[in-house]
Amino acid sequence: GVPKKLADGKGGWNFAADISPDGKWAVYGDNNRKLQLVNMESGSTSEVDESEWEIRQYTWSPNSRCIAYTVANKNEFSSIRVYDTQDKSVHNVTDEMWNSHSPAWDPKGKWLYVISGRYMNPHSSANDWSFIVEDIERIYGLALDTETMSPYQYTDGDDEDEDKDKDGNGDDENGKSDKKDK
Repeated sequence: GVPKKLADGKGGWNFAADISPDGKWAVYGDNNRKLQLVNMESGSTSEVDESEWEIRQYTWSPNSRCIAYTVANKNEFSSIRVYDTQDKSVHNVTDEMWNSHSPAWDPKGKWLYVISGRYMNPHSSANDWSFIVEDIERIYGLALDTETMSPYQYTDGDDEDEDKDKDGNGDDENGKSDKKDK
């Protein structure tokens, strides 16, 4: 198709736009360190948030409701925020104490994954006996509602034991014992 100008950019230059999955919105960062939201039908542009430095990482949730993005903080670390297009609210989802970046949604929108430098495993240097901290970044998954359970959640197995041994005699519901003779 033929290119069509949707809106006037707010900055002198802009980073690449990311179009929402439903095609109704676009989001981009500008040279004024602001995140801009564009209505694709009307072309109206509104400022979502601003940062201490350029906002270049932003991504849409699968349902087109939220934008996850990376902002630079005054302490020179980055953190992740989420903008909700329905109630026009901004939520900090990572602490400014840790450097976090590269937000990514899971396909169902139940998890937000980020890379964050918060794994501390110091060891001593062989030369000057100072502490060295290496490889601090890990991928973290943030559950976005209280119903989402971690696939790695610890269970102590009590539920399995109850199903197997309802009468307390060591047999499952079919009368078979899972204990081996010694």
